[in-house]
Amino acid sequence: VGFEVGFDHYLDLSKKKWKRKSARKVWKTAKRAIKHAQAHRGDRPLFLWVHFYDPHESRKSKRRYRSLSKFTDRYVHTLLSHLDKIGIGEDALTVVVSDHGEAFKEHRLSGHASSLYEAQIKIPIIWGFPKNAGIEPQALQEPLSQVDIPSTLLATAGASMSALDGVNLWPVFTREGSLEGRPVFSELHRYQSSKGKKTKNLNAVIHRGFKLIE
Repeated sequence: VGFEVGFDHYLDLSKKKWKRKSARKVWKTAKRAIKHAQAHRGDRPLFLWVHFYDPHESRKSKRRYRSLSKFTDRYVHTLLSHLDKIGIGEDALTVVVSDHGEAFKEHRLSGHASSLYEAQIKIPIIWGFPKNAGIEPQALQEPLSQVDIPSTLLATAGASMSALDGVNLWPVFTREGSLEGRPVFSELHRYQSSKGKKTKNLNAVIHRGFKLIE
């Protein structure tokens, strides 16, 4: 689906067909990738994307979803601790983010990719900053968007953001700027319903505490 575009090295694990929880195996793969990068990248910065997948296998069970999320969280912690152990954690900018939420009978829906209600689009975005960045721990109340992540990462790297729709969040993190009043958009390209019928696309806008879905 194009995830590999722009990466020097990309390993697709989707064809492994693991029948058990995969977070531990994904973590080991990431550890090998970090070791390889350290041996070959020289002084170049390292960009690493690690996709943990286990919560997708919740099978519409909230209890199982919570258990798998907790299991995944353990290996996210293991990965971040490893960065500290090998001496690059203090200089790293890390982002922990989900690609979508999950519905468990809210609005009579289950799973994801079937609506733009909060259960399916409200996600965690957790930033970890280099020790010398001077960013204080904080929780932002303004709605953010996933498109803000690449914009902020590119701004950090000194690259151009001109072709992106997202916002550089550094002024917000340093409390020199604000996102108050900015609308946030969400969209869902629907292919077909559970009954095999094609359905229409959905669009939503969130602005000043209100949300419109059409």
